[in-house]
Amino acid sequence: MPYAFNFERQAPTAVIYGECISSMPIDEMEKIYQTYGRGVPMTIYTRSQDRSRERNEVPGCKFRKIFGTDEGEVIETTQQNQFVGLTAFIPERDKTVPDPKIYVEQSMIRDGQEEILIHELTFGGQVQTGIDYIFRGIGDEHPDFGKRDLKVRLLSVNDESFETYMSGAGYYGYDRTENAITNREMLDRGQAYSLKKSSWGDDSYQHTVTFDPADFRILLNAKREKAKEKNQEMEEPLVI
Repeated sequence: MPYAFNFERQAPTAVIYGECISSMPIDEMEKIYQTYGRGVPMTIYTRSQDRSRERNEVPGCKFRKIFGTDEGEVIETTQQNQFVGLTAFIPERDKTVPDPKIYVEQSMIRDGQEEILIHELTFGGQVQTGIDYIFRGIGDEHPDFGKRDLKVRLLSVNDESFETYMSGAGYYGYDRTENAITNREMLDRGQAYSLKKSSWGDDSYQHTVTFDPADFRILLNAKREKAKEKNQEMEEPLVI
C-alpha cells in the first residue's frame, strides 16, 4: 500500500474475473479520456516505483499515476498461474457508480526496451470492494514467466482519506511557467508563493512553493551570470 491512512480492511471472500475493454499506448488512451470531460486528469494505477519523468512523461499528454503494489504482496507463481497484485482505492461515493473508470499500466519488454500499455478495466457493473478481480494476461511482463495475470482489489475510503491518497500521485504533462515578483526583502527572508488554480479545474488541490533565502540567492546569481555571458558574447569582435 503506497500511502498510510485508516480504512476498513476486508478479507477477500471471492474471486471475480474482470475484463479489459480497451488496451493502447498512453497517448491514444489519454485522447479518448479527454472526450469524457470529467474535469480531472486520467488516473493510471501502476506497480512501478519509478517516478522519473524520463520513464513516465509522454509529450502532449496530461495524466497522473498512482504508484504501488499490494501491501506485503506475494507473487503467486505456479506452473499454471502467475499473478501480480494491485490495490486500488476509490472514494465511497464511487461504490455505487457502475464500472468506474479504472486504468492500469502494463510494462512489457520489446527488443530489450520497456514498452508501456494502458488497459481500461470493466468490473461487470457496480464494483464490489474487498473482492479480488482477476484480469487475464495484463500484469507486468516477467522475463521468465511472460505476461502474468493481474489481481486487482478495490477498497473504498472516505473523501478525506481519498484526497490524502491522491496527494501521493505523480502528475505528468502539467509543467508550466509561473512568474513571481521578488524584492530585496524577499531575498533576506524567503517567500511562499501560491500557484494559480490547476489546469484541470479541481479547486480542492492548492499548491504552494516556498523559497528560502539561499534558493533566491542561487537563482539571482545564476541569472546574473547568464546575463554576463550574454553581454560578453555581444562584445566579442566579429572575425571574418
